[in-house]
Amino acid sequence: MTLFRINELGSYLLGLTDRYAGPATPVGQPILKVLPNLDVIVADRTGLPPNDRAILERFTTRAREDAHKLSRDRLPDAAESGFGIADAEGFLHRRSQHELPPTVTTLFQDATRGDAAIQSTSTALLIQCADSLIAQLIAHDNVLGKLCLPAGETQVVAPDKQLAAFRRGLRELGFVLSDQGLGPGARTRKTRS
Repeated sequence: MTLFRINELGSYLLGLTDRYAGPATPVGQPILKVLPNLDVIVADRTGLPPNDRAILERFTTRAREDAHKLSRDRLPDAAESGFGIADAEGFLHRRSQHELPPTVTTLFQDATRGDAAIQSTSTALLIQCADSLIAQLIAHDNVLGKLCLPAGETQVVAPDKQLAAFRRGLRELGFVLSDQGLGPGARTRKTRS
């Protein structure tokens, strides 16, 4: 029987944990200095490995060789690419080994509120109708009206999770929603030759 030990990085790569904090910073050697004016200074150039420098550049803007700037603009960009606001704050806290200045904490709190204010819950299909009468007929139908929302004069929106029921309701009204132009996730039709 072969046994092996999985470290923190291995656990993250295998999907056993959601976060990887990176290697621990030796106590007494802060690598970064976070200033109240939102500057992040590399205090120990040799102690900042290339991967940490790349992480720092994901959510800051480089001002000079060893100076970066935190901003409201970069934090959402990083969050959209999968590096969360809490990840950025934790990274700075671990690498500086000090409490973050109140201005920096406030920046992260504001960014977190903005990140939590709008969440994607599902996807939907925007359906173009031939004219406004058809769109109104669909949106005000007893069955279909519960499965879609009007989206302008000639369009309706149907959530993906209700698309099968929406299609059945359309057929009952005498309409067919073709799969043409629906993109790679659309069901393909088989034609007889």
